[in-house]
Amino acid sequence: SDLTNLRHLDLQGPGVTDGLCETISNLEELRSLTLSSETITDTGMQRLASLRSLESLYLGEGAKLTDTSLGAISTMTRLRRLGLPSSNHLSDAGLDKLSNLAEMENLSVSSLKQATWRSFAFLHRMPHLTDLSLSYMPLGDHVLDYVAQLPRLKTLDLMELTAITDKGLQQLHSLPN
Repeated sequence: SDLTNLRHLDLQGPGVTDGLCETISNLEELRSLTLSSETITDTGMQRLASLRSLESLYLGEGAKLTDTSLGAISTMTRLRRLGLPSSNHLSDAGLDKLSNLAEMENLSVSSLKQATWRSFAFLHRMPHLTDLSLSYMPLGDHVLDYVAQLPRLKTLDLMELTAITDKGLQQLHSLPN
């Protein structure tokens, strides 16, 4: 059937492959996409980069993404919501590519093994960010320097950031909300 007007798509499981991403890339009206599969790689993400109308992208656990994928995601400048899966291959340099996403309102990043607090310097370039989740990473108080600069932040999840101290949390008093 003709699905060219499809707006929301949620696909999970081993059948979700890089090849399927080629088909998805033709859905020009797509606004929301959730993909959860261990067979999604940088190749699939590069194919999806043509989805210029996409506003929400959630990549579930198992996707095999590297910094190349973040480069592809950074071209989706209409994104307002982004969820990244845990990864051993996303670095500070890759995360910095997300600074192009100035319309971002909701960002969820979890279990990035190579990420450091410096990875999140780009946050100040997301003035519309209202919801931020940084969980299960070895981040300390320094990341809160960036968080404290978010003028519209309303929801903050710092689950299992065990290096955050009471002193670091005091930096959040400057948040207007």
